[in-house]
Amino acid sequence: MQGLPWNAAIVVVGASLALVGSLIVVYLKAIKQCLAGMGERLDKQDEKIEKLEAGQQKLGERRAECKDEFVGVGAWVREAGYTRQKLDQAVESMRALQERMDILSQMPQMASQIAAATAKQVLDEVGRQNERTH
Repeated sequence: MQGLPWNAAIVVVGASLALVGSLIVVYLKAIKQCLAGMGERLDKQDEKIEKLEAGQQKLGERRAECKDEFVGVGAWVREAGYTRQKLDQAVESMRALQERMDILSQMPQMASQIAAATAKQVLDEVGRQNERTH
């Protein structure tokens, strides 16, 4: 460096440092833009993840509701079957009771027929006894 004056050496070193510094600044700006872009993409992905989590939570809640409804429907079906059996038993009991009531309603007529038949037999017997005695 004997041939170059110190001033020129300082200018060359300064220019080199300025060039390196400006390259560093350009690279830092590019890295900043890249990070900003990545941040935006991550924000969008976070929104998607939140939507998916909300959907998953709603799905879980709906699944629980469906399970409750299904159990409720199953119990209702069992209860309806049991009620149907009891209703059929009640109908059979009513039929049997109706048959007994029909028989009871016919009892006076049957009793009068029996009484008339008995009276006729008694009169016939009395008439035969009178004929024998005469």
